[in-house]
Amino acid sequence: MNTNLKSRRRMKIVLLASMMLLPLGRSACGQTTYTVIDVGLNVVPNDINNVGDVVGYQPIAPYGTVGVHYDIVHGLTELTGTRDARAINDQGDIVGSNAGGSGYLVSGSSFVDFGTDYTASSINEHYGRMKSGNVSRS
Repeated sequence: MNTNLKSRRRMKIVLLASMMLLPLGRSACGQTTYTVIDVGLNVVPNDINNVGDVVGYQPIAPYGTVGVHYDIVHGLTELTGTRDARAINDQGDIVGSNAGGSGYLVSGSSFVDFGTDYTASSINEHYGRMKSGNVSRS
């Protein structure tokens, strides 16, 4: 048999073997996988936590919005009395703006309104640590 032909066959076998090992090498290296979450029609997501809970807002008639929370168990839930939901941590604590424009915190079943002087835009993994701002009145 021609040595050039033997060399080509060996090359094909090596190439085929390396193609078969490539996917195993990628998964063994901890390839990240993602899941698409459909939170519903007209929902504007603002944040997602490591558990997969999503917060945001949804337009309501005639020109307003309402804060929403999505989780795998309950689906999409409106946060009554809110205008938006801006952030959620892994414990499920949610911050955002209420219908009057001031900041709020939802933690479990409690709702804390910060009053008209403060907003809330983010929250870390430790309850009570959030980014807020002082709202100037005109």
